[in-house]
Amino acid sequence: TRPVHWLKEQGVQRLVLTNAAGGINPGFSPGRVMVIADHLNLTGHNPLAATTPGQPVTFVDTSRIYCPAWRKALMAQQSDLLDGVY
Repeated sequence: TRPVHWLKEQGVQRLVLTNAAGGINPGFSPGRVMVIADHLNLTGHNPLAATTPGQPVTFVDTSRIYCPAWRKALMAQQSDLLDGVY
């Protein structure tokens, strides 16, 4: 996370990250670009496991990790983008 924190210190307010990954959706052909709507946690670990011992576990709202406004704007600009879960 250090590079992201550094970018924020430099005044960057928005960051778009990309990657190249395979997919299992048979309706998606190779080379297509997908805008992520949500993601699955397949690690087998609770992301809240690192909370402070003796403190109550706080619910972290992850419903807006992928900004709905940004996703809508991207989909409107590029009609060939796919929508899916990472």
